[in-house]
Amino acid sequence: MNHLNYKDWQITSDLQVSSYEDLEDLLLARQAIGPEDHRAFFQPQYGDLPDPFLFQDMALAVELILGVKAQGGCIHIYGDYDCDGISSTALLMNYFKQLGIRTSYSLPSRLGTGYGLNDQVVEQILADRPDLLITVDNGSSAQSEISQFMQAGLPVIVTDHHQLPANPPQPLAFLNPHRPGDSYPFKDLAGVGVALQLARAVDQKLGLQTDPSPWLALAALGTIADSMPLLGDNRVIVSLGLQAFNFAAPLGLQKLVQRLQAEGRVTAEFLAFSVASRINAAGRLNNTEPAIQLLLSQDDREIDRLLDELEGLNAGRSSLEADILQAARAQIHAQTEEERGHILLVADPSWHPGVIGIIAARLVEEFNRPAVCFGGTGGEYRGSARSIGDFDILSALRSAGPYCESVGGHRQAAGVTLLPDNYAAFSAAVRAYTADHAAELAEEPGLTAFASLDHNLINEDCLALLQRFAPFGNSNEKPIFLLKNLRVQSMRRIGDGSHLSPVLRLEDGREIRCIAFRKGDWVDLYRAGDSVDVLADLQEHSWKGRNSLQLQILDMQPGQDDLQLYRAEDELARLWLSGTPLEELADPGGPDQPCLCLPIQAMGPFWLYLADMLRDQEAILLYPAYLARAFQRKSGINFSDFACRLALVILAEAGLIKLTPRPGNRLRITAQRQGDRPTLSAQASWQRLDAEGGLKA
Repeated sequence: MNHLNYKDWQITSDLQVSSYEDLEDLLLARQAIGPEDHRAFFQPQYGDLPDPFLFQDMALAVELILGVKAQGGCIHIYGDYDCDGISSTALLMNYFKQLGIRTSYSLPSRLGTGYGLNDQVVEQILADRPDLLITVDNGSSAQSEISQFMQAGLPVIVTDHHQLPANPPQPLAFLNPHRPGDSYPFKDLAGVGVALQLARAVDQKLGLQTDPSPWLALAALGTIADSMPLLGDNRVIVSLGLQAFNFAAPLGLQKLVQRLQAEGRVTAEFLAFSVASRINAAGRLNNTEPAIQLLLSQDDREIDRLLDELEGLNAGRSSLEADILQAARAQIHAQTEEERGHILLVADPSWHPGVIGIIAARLVEEFNRPAVCFGGTGGEYRGSARSIGDFDILSALRSAGPYCESVGGHRQAAGVTLLPDNYAAFSAAVRAYTADHAAELAEEPGLTAFASLDHNLINEDCLALLQRFAPFGNSNEKPIFLLKNLRVQSMRRIGDGSHLSPVLRLEDGREIRCIAFRKGDWVDLYRAGDSVDVLADLQEHSWKGRNSLQLQILDMQPGQDDLQLYRAEDELARLWLSGTPLEELADPGGPDQPCLCLPIQAMGPFWLYLADMLRDQEAILLYPAYLARAFQRKSGINFSDFACRLALVILAEAGLIKLTPRPGNRLRITAQRQGDRPTLSAQASWQRLDAEGGLKA
């Protein structure tokens, strides 16, 4: 029932933006772009990337590669099962093949060998007898494994971007911008960014001028998929990679884009949500071969087969997510509030470990609590954890360290492995830690807009101005605007019914089409003619060769006049509940007098409406004013916020529900176990309201 959960809105800038100049100044200030930075930010060039030989050990890495090339030897590339690792592997494979170097690769298995190097992988690679091993997007923590390679006489180059442990490995050459003393100036490269710089360095040493567009296309994909900050080197890589994607990306990626998006520009958002998600789906379901081969193949028929296989994996991933999410919700609803505590813990040995991270993130979004979700493999529970607010989820997991086989990650996202027999003790320890650190948990996080935008700027010229600041992503988020006083023309569900396509009218009479993902239930709240405020971003929509402006709506609220009325009614309801008589609240002479009564005929339908919401949920969190509005529109009964508050109190007095106040005038409504059917008219608030003339037939 997220559509009934009012969220506070914060505006970063107090300025009401009414001109392009004001908007541009705000965007420049947001990224601290001075006049001297304009060229580099708005017109990034390949030459802006730093000299790859600034990496410590880069010269040695290049000599090792060229030595293998001169001797006709073989280089083995060991990657990772995510999009960054697969892109890195493909980049070096394609380039080394272009140079005539014999090259092989292997990728880890999420459900088998797991991330990174291990003894089984060491044995497999040594059996293939390559002349040089290069790791991409991994290796910085593989001290033991790399030592085994080196002792066996296999030289190793590690290329990686992850933070180093206290005792890092000792390969022959180590390329990682986080190494102590490394002089490479940009520290936030993705794994594929380090691989790109290795290719650049080899090219420079050979005196070649290879077209970097294919490298940039792959590096853009991996950088976006890994949610790296889109500043500095990454902005150069992604900006140029997006420009080159349609003609320079591997043929398989070009054909994937054509299948998914017949027209329109390739954007960072499109790569993240449509392309990278499909590459990652292969790794999640433990079958990376279709993904890596798609980036390596040049055969049209094979590519078509791989695309079909990849789409099947993505569909399977989506179906798995839906089934596991439903089962996880059922586990949560079966827990009492006391059992649940401040953190969500769900587990099932049948759940696929490849999607549990997504499930944990969805649970956090739905329940506004940290979540740890466990799946099973090899007789173990593999868990993925996500956090909210300032809560350190990694420390929470480490507090249960004696019951864990392994723990890793960072404050907002972490992973854990444990034996099923230790799950109960693990859960108790984590819940105890969370209870002790409850102050770090965010209470119903609000939404933040960049600025309030005048309607006259909702046009293609404004969109063109915004697109100059693209690509958007981590550290350069797409601006979200507050748009006030729009009028609803229509609200139409689309897709499977969970999404919405509203049409809104601006103050100057123009109509604009919108998209609102996972907001289909808004049809219960808003009707044609309603005044609304929205948080939205401006985007380009392409259809049948025509580009148009549309709004992507993140949140919608009734217009300010309606909100003020709801707040007034809410305050009157709270005054009455605190003991103030109705006659002292009423102001017959007031021009906009709220309706201070409870319609008797509404109580039965209202309870059935509420019970239907609670049928598959132990509790719901909502804003009573939205509940009143939704019920009124569903039932056709005039039902004010004042009436809604009193009806909820009467139902609580009757033992049908439990009400728990939450910040922002929200209420948590919990279903109570029902015995004999209670008599509503016997409840104290009903009788008092009746005595004061507040019940209406």
